[in-house]
Amino acid sequence: MNRYHVTQILSFISVFSAVVWWYMFPDNMLYADDVVGYMLMVLQLAIIPNAFLSLLTAVILLRAEQLKLMAGCFVRSVLLLWGIAVITLLALWFAISSGVGKPFMLPTFSVEGASVALAVPFVMLSAVILGVIIAKNERLKRFVPCIQNIQKQVSIVFEYIFLLIPVLVFFVIIKFLGFAGFDHSSMAIGYFMLALLFVAVVNAVIFPFLYRHFLSVTLKEYLDLIMPVALMTFLAGDSIAAIPLIARASRHHGQEEQVQVSRIITMVVICFPWVGELGNLIFPVYSATLESFGLSSILSILSVGPFFMFTDPYVSVPALMKTFNFPEVYRVTYMTLALLTDHMFEVCESIAVLFVVLRLKTVLFDSKDIKKTA
Repeated sequence: MNRYHVTQILSFISVFSAVVWWYMFPDNMLYADDVVGYMLMVLQLAIIPNAFLSLLTAVILLRAEQLKLMAGCFVRSVLLLWGIAVITLLALWFAISSGVGKPFMLPTFSVEGASVALAVPFVMLSAVILGVIIAKNERLKRFVPCIQNIQKQVSIVFEYIFLLIPVLVFFVIIKFLGFAGFDHSSMAIGYFMLALLFVAVVNAVIFPFLYRHFLSVTLKEYLDLIMPVALMTFLAGDSIAAIPLIARASRHHGQEEQVQVSRIITMVVICFPWVGELGNLIFPVYSATLESFGLSSILSILSVGPFFMFTDPYVSVPALMKTFNFPEVYRVTYMTLALLTDHMFEVCESIAVLFVVLRLKTVLFDSKDIKKTA
């Protein structure tokens, strides 16, 4: 039994254990909120050097033609999935809006908001620039084997970190059960129903179509591919937890010999916000509707919002709402309600990441002259 199956089994045990603990000691939450926050912070901090080295390795190893093909595919994937998310959110706004709006609102960017939006893209851009410099400088190419080795070792260590996922699952469930007694207001119910509708449409309609159209994956193959990834993501509450399973699924779908390629591509793709992360923009859109903001303000939120989503939604969504001068009560409310919806959005995110990884692998292997990286 490999460590992926062990992690899944232990995660199920964690769910059962958490329910038993909550039933026996309902007033003792074991500081679950703090533990979950610290563990997610560790995972997010671990992903940055891994992603930097993965992108740096990819830029160094791939030929210029391959980089152009993959870059083109990546940009098209961003435009496709961001476009789908924004159009879906706009459609939801039209469905719930009364059509009466306040005057147009412009965002007021702060240093905090800018740092949230630019931190990860800056790291990724640095990796690309450094990779190009090394690839074009003959004297620096002697460091390529060293960089490859470091990337491989960091990737392995990163995967073993995820053996801690069952611990995260235990405290996430404890946290959720402790929150389950929340007295839902009409706003909470409305937001939850919108989030559920968004997730259902994306996962049951849009993604099966995209997998079929771009990857020739049948509905049965689609379900077989996403189920392990979606389950692990839902239990852990973060798509980061499914990185090893995403790399494994992409490796088993098509050519299997390029093991390291799957890891590298997955680590790069996971750093970008996709449909699931953008789904969190439902809350600013819904809040704007309650505040009677008009179409122009909604378009402003949706045009700026995706660039805020490069970090955890618990940070990015409040920062976005502060940028648009929403009342403090909305930011606090999101931090509370996100516990109900974050797991669903993260499932969307992991399925989107798998889709982009498979597209990039298809483009890469279709070039037929890939350098050996495994």
